[in-house]
Amino acid sequence: MAILFGDVDVKFMASAIEYSYAGSIGQLHLDDENYIDKDGAIKIFQDIDPNVGTIAVYVDNVFDVLYSKVQGDWMSFIPKE
Repeated sequence: MAILFGDVDVKFMASAIEYSYAGSIGQLHLDDENYIDKDGAIKIFQDIDPNVGTIAVYVDNVFDVLYSKVQGDWMSFIPKE
C-alpha cells in the first residue's frame, strides 16, 4: 500500500512513514522510483511535528540519507559505500 502526499511543493509516494514523538525522529520509506529532496522531507515531518530533529530516508528498505538538525541548521549525512 502506498501513501500519496502532495501539495504545491511536495509530491511523492511513500510505502511507509513513521514518526516517534518521544525521539522527534521520522522515517520515510520510498521505492526506487520515488524521490524527495531534503526540503520536501523536512516539510512533511514539520507538518507532523514542528520539533522534528532527525529524518531517516530509506529507498527499497536500504538506508539512503539522514537529515538532522544541528545547532538549528539542517544537515545531510550520506552513508559511505
